[in-house]
Amino acid sequence: MERIRLLEQFLGSRVSRTLKLDWMLPNDEFDRAVMDGLRQHFPELTDDARRVIAGNYSYSHAK
Repeated sequence: MERIRLLEQFLGSRVSRTLKLDWMLPNDEFDRAVMDGLRQHFPELTDDARRVIAGNYSYSHAK
């Protein structure tokens, strides 16, 4: 479990640096920007992995 948490933290920081998101976008545009960025910069991820990562960003954006 600890290894998974560490890998998630590493990937999360790498994704954040790569995507350079505009946190001021409306929710729909923000979600689309996250998914488009993940597809472009991380093609090795599965669709399920992209949805999990995008869900984390959407949750943080909606706060």
